[in-house]
Amino acid sequence: NELRSISDLRRVAAAISTGASELIYTTVSMDSSRLQLVMLRQWFGNLGAAAVNTLLIGIDQVTCAVARNASLPCFVDGLAPKLRGRQNNFGPQVLIKWWYGLQLLQMEHHIIFSDPD
Repeated sequence: NELRSISDLRRVAAAISTGASELIYTTVSMDSSRLQLVMLRQWFGNLGAAAVNTLLIGIDQVTCAVARNASLPCFVDGLAPKLRGRQNNFGPQVLIKWWYGLQLLQMEHHIIFSDPD
């Protein structure tokens, strides 16, 4: 599943959030050694019942394919503005994290942001 429009994001966030519009939100970029996958599995496991209210946005198709192969729901970013240059050597994930956070807040969702690492 790729997020290609604001209406896609609105629909997905509404489906994932609680009745009070609360959702846990994170972004991820898969590393070549897949250490992020280990951390994601532990993170989802520690969320317990709240995991159903979690929105995981991957920076690309590869990231989400790895997550989905491990039965973790992941939505591919196809909506955030592209990064121009490097920002503190963190790459596009930081831009995506804050951009989607802003969009979700503007939709009046109550977000809990949590990094799995």
